[in-house]
Amino acid sequence: MYRRRAYSGMYNTDGSLFYTASQDWNIRVYKSGPQGVGLTKQHIIKAKKGQWTITDTCISQDSASLIYSSITPIVHHVDLRTVQELNSSEVVHHAFDFAKWRVFGSFGLWSVRLSGDGREIVAGSSDNALYVYDIETDKVLLRVQGHSDDVNSVTFADVSHSNLIFSGSDDCHIRVWDRRCLNASTSSTTPPSSGGSVKPAGVFVGHTEGVTHVDSKGDGVYLVSNSKDQTAKLWDLRSMSRPDDAPAVPKKYNWDYRGMNYPGDPIVDRHPHDKSLVTFRGHKVLRTLIRVRFSPQSSTGQRYVYTGSADGTVYIYDLSGDIVQILDPHSTMSNPVIRDAHWHPYGPVLTTTAWDGTISQFTYVGERGLLQDPPTTTTTTDKN
Repeated sequence: MYRRRAYSGMYNTDGSLFYTASQDWNIRVYKSGPQGVGLTKQHIIKAKKGQWTITDTCISQDSASLIYSSITPIVHHVDLRTVQELNSSEVVHHAFDFAKWRVFGSFGLWSVRLSGDGREIVAGSSDNALYVYDIETDKVLLRVQGHSDDVNSVTFADVSHSNLIFSGSDDCHIRVWDRRCLNASTSSTTPPSSGGSVKPAGVFVGHTEGVTHVDSKGDGVYLVSNSKDQTAKLWDLRSMSRPDDAPAVPKKYNWDYRGMNYPGDPIVDRHPHDKSLVTFRGHKVLRTLIRVRFSPQSSTGQRYVYTGSADGTVYIYDLSGDIVQILDPHSTMSNPVIRDAHWHPYGPVLTTTAWDGTISQFTYVGERGLLQDPPTTTTTTDKN
């Protein structure tokens, strides 16, 4: 159990490593056991302190480097190949400043992702913008202010290509950006302010409250999103709306999800022009930017969607929208919010990251592709 809240936890591409980020400014890297069962701590990366917490992390496809962000315009980069060879104080944290071109003002970064080739960082910010940063030249290539509120989550449509980017925002919209069009229309030696001149390739309309997380299926077609309207939604790129056909719909309630319960009813509160394929209801998207993901291709054929929940559980849905399982680590702590959960890419394990500082593993056996019910739970305790 960590001393502070754990905000994220993910496996690397081949599942050999699991890494977490906590409010104590430590990034813990674990070696996963056979088929992902069990975690052995390899090292702790002491992050450079920002504001409040580490908001996001990402390991490159080759597991050679890691980036992390906070509620500042700085993304730090660490070469993982040097971490084991150096003392914590000797590890180099290279700083990429997303605001060094600005004359005044600042912002925070809620979400960061590395491109498949590890050369670019895409980020979502509190100044309503999407950023693309070139690591080699150490500069912002693009700044696109295409949302009217915080950009809470960004991801590439396909990790092998970086042309299509999805961004989810507190303005309730998910926007699709085509890098080829952005480069053609906004190329400049300095990052463009964009304003209203740059339009996305398309918009996903259907959420009635802010979007907390988006995850791509990796096929360049499907994605899933989580929202403060207490739903997750499945989308098809082929049914996205044109930007001009996606007017903003005023939010129905004046509330703050960080300290209040949702005042509406997710069954009743529906967008009049919802273009989503499936809506998933049951989990609680409260207190923090709770994440949602597709289950892995290797062990499940990506036939499930799963998400953490503010009630301290993980909900697993099938693609028709039905709840298949609810996983409960049975936390005895007062703040058990599961902010993140990640299914091992090949093994029979799902690992959760919770605000009570616990990292729990659920394992399964058999050919159902589901977690054992009742689940076998292993909790990692770590007070360092």
